[in-house]
Amino acid sequence: MTACHVEARDVYGNTLLYPVSRAAHLLAALAGTRTLDAGALAIAAELGLSVDVDGSQRQVETIAARVAKARDAIRKGFTV
Repeated sequence: MTACHVEARDVYGNTLLYPVSRAAHLLAALAGTRTLDAGALAIAAELGLSVDVDGSQRQVETIAARVAKARDAIRKGFTV
């Protein structure tokens, strides 16, 4: 299974997700951004990619909750 590996960094009070792996870089290029958001990670997970986040415990927990919420929205047919 291909992994979408990102690194969480706090920038001016916002947690940004920077791509680390090739899959994450390709996903960011497809999204037209330098960083990824929870919606992009939720789509990656729905496509069968494993999502790995490096960061503090608080960052990882926050991102996991946002990705779970985005995945629920995707499964219900809403756009993220």
